[in-house]
Amino acid sequence: MEPLNQPAQARLRAAKRALGFPGSETKSVQLQMTADGIVNSLVFWFELVMEKPSESDDEEDDGEGSEHSPAVISTAPVGDTIPGNGAQRAGTHWLQACQVLEEVRVAKGEELPVLAAIGDGGADVRFSIRRNDVAAPPYGERRTAVPPVDPLWVRAHQEAEQKMKKIEQLVVSSAEGHEQASEAAAAIAVDPGKGGAEAIDPQKANTFALSFHH
Repeated sequence: MEPLNQPAQARLRAAKRALGFPGSETKSVQLQMTADGIVNSLVFWFELVMEKPSESDDEEDDGEGSEHSPAVISTAPVGDTIPGNGAQRAGTHWLQACQVLEEVRVAKGEELPVLAAIGDGGADVRFSIRRNDVAAPPYGERRTAVPPVDPLWVRAHQEAEQKMKKIEQLVVSSAEGHEQASEAAAAIAVDPGKGGAEAIDPQKANTFALSFHH
């Protein structure tokens, strides 16, 4: 698998609302295709810029490492060069991330319009192809025969939803069912890792248990 474009940049602020910035932000990015192929995922990383406010908004940075020069933490691939000075980035313990997309065909030289979105103070980062802005041929004609989501996963998800609805009905309509669900939730909250359930967040397990006692 080879990349079909050079890295593109989307500047998004990930500050909390309490700091005076919006809780979410979006940015449009044009990805320049460098080869013919099929786009099926988007690899991304972040650069965290920690900048100390200057005493005056009119103060200029002399560009020689003044006290206001920002500190940058990057999760870019090792060996990637820093824009401006060409120096190689040092590696960190963080890796890059990948978002799977619906497969679409692209051609060398064209631009693929992508929408980058960030929310929840930087905890939620998502990308999507701006279908209506794709140049000819239209998005629908670029699709491959590969489904965007594994049908087996869809079926498993639907079965899990049906089971959850049955449990909800039992808890609401039956005092005995409510008591059993409450006891099970309490047991999970006491020991979230029991039975090898490492994926259960202890705080969420506790919140779920308390929801049975209003």
